[in-house]
Amino acid sequence: MKKLLIVLLCALCLCSCGKIELTEISDNTENTAPIISQTAVGLHSDNMSVNAKSPVPSKVCGIAENDLLFYSDKAGIYCKSGENTVKLSEREAIALTLYNGLLYFIVPENGGSFPQGKVYSVDPETGEERCIINQSNISNLFIADDTVYYTEQTVKVLDNGNTAVGKKQMKRGLSGENPVTDEECLAAADGDYKAFFGGNSLALSNGESSAAREIKAADKLCIYGGKAYYIEYDYDRAEQNCLCVFDLENSTEKITAKTPEGGAVYFEDYGFYEGEIYLYDCTWFYKVTEEGIMRYETDNQYTALYSAFDGLYGLKRDGRIARLIFTEDKVKEEVLCCEN
Repeated sequence: MKKLLIVLLCALCLCSCGKIELTEISDNTENTAPIISQTAVGLHSDNMSVNAKSPVPSKVCGIAENDLLFYSDKAGIYCKSGENTVKLSEREAIALTLYNGLLYFIVPENGGSFPQGKVYSVDPETGEERCIINQSNISNLFIADDTVYYTEQTVKVLDNGNTAVGKKQMKRGLSGENPVTDEECLAAADGDYKAFFGGNSLALSNGESSAAREIKAADKLCIYGGKAYYIEYDYDRAEQNCLCVFDLENSTEKITAKTPEGGAVYFEDYGFYEGEIYLYDCTWFYKVTEEGIMRYETDNQYTALYSAFDGLYGLKRDGRIARLIFTEDKVKEEVLCCEN
């Protein structure tokens, strides 16, 4: 038997203690997954909601209490703890979601601008994978109240060459049982707060009170700190491109920015770190502060932003994940391990 590899991993649990375990994993076994304590039933991602922004479902999620990060690139799914990284699966995945000791995700079966595929789960303790939803048209998912919420997506190329995308909101049990239409159109959930999006209306509720408003095209909807965030686009009026913040008092704040030349910024994505909002327009990064909006130069391009307990992460155009490091006026990157 070959030499045993010692992998340092944290016990995953919701309790405040961050117990460290030393686990031996043989380097000649097919299962290279970390051994993870499941003494606690509830295992949730700190940023499940903020990273489930359709149509850019998350490729990053983490557990702050245990300094543990899960992410996926083209080479597979990884679990990172400090300086140690363990490969959980050979599959590239989107919509990473931690819940009740399992990592749920979508494995895209098609490329292009509208990725969709089947839903799987993997047990980080054993490396066992299961197909939860055996349909190839799932484009987004998140989990709340022991229920899997997901989108069934149809993509059709019209005779004029344009693409028509149809979406249907669904929900079913954690094991994939009893699929039904989600009549409420639950779009995001974070703790006690839930956001419902249907047609041209958005509603936010905490179970005791709720507020609703009419909206234009809403993109990349999430909940953070008890508020609903989304990007509002109006291609006829550039100044209407903004990040909207909606709360239970039915008030809306609109965040905009200008390019160095004074033009309108079209936000591509946004994220949160240490209570601050970061925005990205494919050329510049922006941070919202009490004094105004700070701008940061970057030498790289990203297709999505993800929030995590230890920083902001970007999905590079080549499929790799990078941690973004903000200096005085520039953004540097620290690319996570990847197999080419």
